[in-house]
Amino acid sequence: MLEPAAFLAAFATLIALANLFGALAARVGQPRVIGEILCGALLTGLAACLPHRPPDELAPLIDATAQLGLVIFLYGVGSELARSRATERASSVVKHVAGATVPPFGLGALLAVGLAPRHAPGSTASFVLFIAGAMSVTALPVLARILDDRSMTSSPAGTRALQAATFTDAIAWTMLAVIAATTTTGGHGGSPWRLVLGAPYLVIMFAVVRPLYRLHLRRGARQYTAVAIVCASSAATEWTGWHFALGALIAGLVLAPPSTADPGRREQAPLRLLRPVGALLMPLYFVRAGQQIDLSDVDVRLAGETVAVVIAAVAGKMGGCYLGARWSGQCPRAAMTFAALMNTRGLTEIVFLTIGLRLGAIDTGIYAAMIVMAMVTTAMTGVLLNRLPPGAPDAHLPVPSDHHPQENHGTNPEPGNFQA
Repeated sequence: MLEPAAFLAAFATLIALANLFGALAARVGQPRVIGEILCGALLTGLAACLPHRPPDELAPLIDATAQLGLVIFLYGVGSELARSRATERASSVVKHVAGATVPPFGLGALLAVGLAPRHAPGSTASFVLFIAGAMSVTALPVLARILDDRSMTSSPAGTRALQAATFTDAIAWTMLAVIAATTTTGGHGGSPWRLVLGAPYLVIMFAVVRPLYRLHLRRGARQYTAVAIVCASSAATEWTGWHFALGALIAGLVLAPPSTADPGRREQAPLRLLRPVGALLMPLYFVRAGQQIDLSDVDVRLAGETVAVVIAAVAGKMGGCYLGARWSGQCPRAAMTFAALMNTRGLTEIVFLTIGLRLGAIDTGIYAAMIVMAMVTTAMTGVLLNRLPPGAPDAHLPVPSDHHPQENHGTNPEPGNFQA
């Protein structure tokens, strides 16, 4: 039996190393997640050289702790998705959404078809769908934070970007839900009938849980009620064959306060209670994500595939967003700003990839390549925004170096202020 001291010592060590590497990354102007993932990859390499490895019972406990951080994080992402729902008609941004979704999805699918013979661990269709969806992801919470720092959230440019990111991420997460319910290698049995269970689950969450929770909230409900709902929703999606993370995301959509709620009412959201826990555990989650990168798989061919993945991701997302913005009538400089913002993958992409690896939709080789892509596109955002021509709209938006669900930098905490 694993002694509590061993778990606590390992937890303390990983948290300390995660914060150290994250701080080093922030010092050079990069997101902390880049340092945390590099920390995990280095720990994996060092562990292979150690004569005595950590006890086998330790990894499941660390994983479970890190996955609790993932549940909290995705609950915040779901709240952000609900909070940034379109305030204009969807038809007014359809060209932006099409540019942000169709080209990256198409390039991702074409690339995945070529990579499938070497990297698809199970169904080729699931592999292609997953890679295409991963190419389409935008880190909505990061985008929301950037716009909020410039007081642009309610501006036409900010609204368009948030709407496009909301739609593209909703599509990507929907595809992941389909993959989770139908995969034959994810450890759930892979029976297609599990997908049918999603319908009554969604009906219960939106038609029963949401109105009851809001009624409960008006009567002065404590925040712990929402915490229980989030955990129960995650358990339900995991049991039905979907990934538990999807349950946390859906709980965020369901429990988000209505858009008409006054600031005092929005303050009652349980994110105030969960935010410190997420800030503590998310670094651990990304260290564990880095530890899943198998350095022994690196060869010349994988390096070439990684370059192809990065090129396809940047060309599909930025090229498509630029064309979509120009199609909608924006000037070249505004279109380039929109493209640079939408190219941000952030932590959302890395979470997406770790779920795909756990489900068995991708193997460790393409996982490593896609992690590199997520880190490169995240690091590119600040550089691109700072290098846009002078006078470009929104050209010099600050990019937060710490993309974790940490302290709120405003005077009024918002329920969706989780950084991805």
